[in-house]
Amino acid sequence: RLVALRNDVLTGLVAFFEETICSRLAGIFPDDCYVADLAVEISGGNESSIMAADGLSGVSLGRWWCVEVNPFYETTDGGLFSWGKERNLLEGKLTAHDEVALPIFRIRERPARGALSLVYGAWKEALRDDIFIADAAKGVST
Repeated sequence: RLVALRNDVLTGLVAFFEETICSRLAGIFPDDCYVADLAVEISGGNESSIMAADGLSGVSLGRWWCVEVNPFYETTDGGLFSWGKERNLLEGKLTAHDEVALPIFRIRERPARGALSLVYGAWKEALRDDIFIADAAKGVST
């Protein structure tokens, strides 16, 4: 569902960021440089997997949340971006030679190999029965 709703999610994400987040965080961080983790409620359709690309009948985007905000430093985790390969992008220093359409929106289309091993031990045990952990663990070594 997330992959199939990519354009709607991107449009909603930009609107939520521009209309809600920017004004509330203005002036809080040095040079207004920060990283915000955002979440959206997706409901309806095939709820057995958030990665399903089909079965979008009845699917809708719900409420948006800002889950976490941190100052943006070189020590900030790049997430789906690479500090080594995309430093200019991450630091907002793109040149005229860089052919990049902004904003850049990346999603993982399937669980990452070994992702479960990155979950802190106590959290892993607490989430062990969760359907998302169970789905992610299929075919993924821990």
